[in-house]
Amino acid sequence: MKNKEPSIKRNYIYNIMYQLVASLTPLLLTPYISRILGPANLGINSYVTANVTYFQLFAMLGIAGHGQREIAISRDNKDQRSKIFWELQILHTVLAIVMIVFYFVFINFVFSKRVRIYYIVGTINLVAALLDISWFYQGIENFGNIAVKNIITRLFVIVLSFILVKDKNDLFLYILIQALGLFFSNLFLWTRIKTYVIPLKLLNNINPFKHLKSVIIFFIPTIAASVYSILDKSVINIVTHSDKENGYYEQAYNILNILNVIVANLSTVMAPRMSKLYGDGNLEEMKEYLNNALVAMLFVSVPISFGMASVAKNFIPIFLGPGYGKVISLIYVFMPLVIVLGFSVYIDGMYLVPSGQRLQSAIAICIGAAFNFIFNFILVSYMKSFGAALATLLTEMLVTGIMIYLARNVLIKKKILHAMLKYMSFGIIIFISSILVDLYISKIWLALIIQILCGVIVYIILLVISKDNIFFGLLKKLKI
Repeated sequence: MKNKEPSIKRNYIYNIMYQLVASLTPLLLTPYISRILGPANLGINSYVTANVTYFQLFAMLGIAGHGQREIAISRDNKDQRSKIFWELQILHTVLAIVMIVFYFVFINFVFSKRVRIYYIVGTINLVAALLDISWFYQGIENFGNIAVKNIITRLFVIVLSFILVKDKNDLFLYILIQALGLFFSNLFLWTRIKTYVIPLKLLNNINPFKHLKSVIIFFIPTIAASVYSILDKSVINIVTHSDKENGYYEQAYNILNILNVIVANLSTVMAPRMSKLYGDGNLEEMKEYLNNALVAMLFVSVPISFGMASVAKNFIPIFLGPGYGKVISLIYVFMPLVIVLGFSVYIDGMYLVPSGQRLQSAIAICIGAAFNFIFNFILVSYMKSFGAALATLLTEMLVTGIMIYLARNVLIKKKILHAMLKYMSFGIIIFISSILVDLYISKIWLALIIQILCGVIVYIILLVISKDNIFFGLLKKLKI
C-alpha cells in the first residue's frame, strides 16, 4: 500500500514556525548583544565562526544535499531509505572524526592565545555537525520534527544569552551558548530516528563509500558558496586587521540572512517534493511548481528588499544601537541580494538539484567563487567591509545569471518577467513613499513606525488595484 503523501501545506506551516523563531532569535538578541559586546567582540566572533565553519563543511562534505535527495526518492521504501541513512551516517562519522583531529592540530599551531579559547569552544560545533541528521527528516518531508526541536533550542539560546551575557568580557559565554544550542538541536533529532529507519545491525550489504563520489559533487558547490558567505569575513580580518570592520559586516549579513530566511522558506519545503516528482517522472508538474514558486518569491522578496532599504537609516541605530552607522551603507548593498538570492536558491533547490543537475550548478557556484575571491581582495583593500558586501552582490548576480541560463528550458519567461516588472514597480513606489515619510518626521522611532505602516498599506493598495492573484488567493485561504 502506498504511503500517504506528506502535506506541503503542513510542512510549510511547520517550517515557517521554525523560521519565524529562527528569525526571532537574532531580532531579540542582536539589539542586546550588539550593545553589550560591541563591534570589536562581534568581529572576533564573526571570523572565529567563519574559520570553524570551514571544518564543519569538510566534516559534512556534501552529505546533506545528496542525502536529502536520495532519501526523498526512496521515501516510500523503508529498507532502502534505512540503508541509505546508515551508509551516509557512517561516512559522515569517519569524515567528522578526521576533521576534528585536523582541527585540534590547526588551533594548537596557528592561532594566538587571545582567541584560542574561542576555537576550543568551536569543537562543540564540530561534534554538533556529526550529529546533524536534519537532511533525513527533510528527505521524508517531516519538517515538524525539525521545527519542534529547533524551536526549543532557539528559545534556550535566547534565554541563556539574556541571563548570562552581561558585559564585554562575556564573549566566551556567548559563543559557548551558541555552540551548545546547535549541539542539543542536532542531538534531539536522534530521539525519534528509530521510528523511521531499521537498526543498522539488521541491514546487509552496507557500503558507505559508494556515496563518496556523489557527496563530493554536492560538496563542491557547498565549499565554493562558502567563499562568499564565509571567506568574506576571513578576508576582512586578513586585509584590514580590524575586528570592528568584521563586526559591521557580520551585523549587516545577519540582517540579510533574517530576510532571506523568510524568502527561502517555500523552496526549503518544496525541495524534497521536487526530487520525488523527478524520480516519478512528473516533469511538467515540476515545471509548474517552479514557476509558481518564483512568482511567489518575487511577491515576498521585492517589497522586503525595497522596504528594508528605505528604513535602514532609522532602523539600524534603533536595532543595533550607537556605533554601527557603517552598517547602513552595507544594507543598501545587501538588499538587492534578497531578490537575487531568491532566484538562485529556488532554481537550484527546486530544479537543478532535484533533476540531478548538481554538477552543473556546482560549476556555476565555482565560477562565482573564483570571481568572488578576486573581487574580495581587490575591493576589501580599498573599501573594507563595504568592498566585501559589493563583492558578494556582484558574485551572486553572476551565479544567479548562470543558473537562470541552466534552467532556461523550464522557465516560463513571459510569466516571470511580468511578475518581475510588476513587483519591482510596486517596490519603487514603496521606497519613494517611505523616504517621503522620513523627510517630514524628525523623531527616529516615530519615523520608523510610520515608514513601516506606510509601506505595508501602500503595498496592499497596489495589490488590490492590480487584482493580484497571490494576494487574493491568500485572502481566500484565510477566509477574509
